[in-house]
Amino acid sequence: MIASDEPQPFCYRKMTFKSLSAAATLWLTPDQRFLAGRLWDVSQDPEPDIRAEDAKLAGLLVAGNSPERGPRDASVSVVEFADFQCPFCKNLNESLKHLPPDLAPRVRVVFKHLPLASHGWARLAAVMAACVGKRSDGACWEFADRLFEEQEWLSLDTFRSTVL
Repeated sequence: MIASDEPQPFCYRKMTFKSLSAAATLWLTPDQRFLAGRLWDVSQDPEPDIRAEDAKLAGLLVAGNSPERGPRDASVSVVEFADFQCPFCKNLNESLKHLPPDLAPRVRVVFKHLPLASHGWARLAAVMAACVGKRSDGACWEFADRLFEEQEWLSLDTFRSTVL
């Protein structure tokens, strides 16, 4: 952590945290209880900046080589962050797979892997799904759907012996 030595025009203290690959600037409140990622100038409308940041983040979320379902020009993009061992992720996947016919043509689903450390085989499954996804989005979705369908009986041992 590197604290800024430059004079501060207000009571918040600017703090810069650096690692080998990135840096983050945070603001420490005067009572030293809270850190804020950004300070807003109340004399200006922050909405245009917020909208621009949201658009940039949305672009980053759907960028890359993530498996997709639905039309690329859909009016709605859903970015699904999923863990193959999570029962809630299974339910969401099932719902997104079976959208009503009037909605399906207007929705694109982008899949992102987010295996939780507490789930024994989720990380291995995510790695395997990413490898399968190199062949095609369809193959990745088929593999993912199968993992979610068989989630109840899979364990780290059965996953290794059955899938590998």
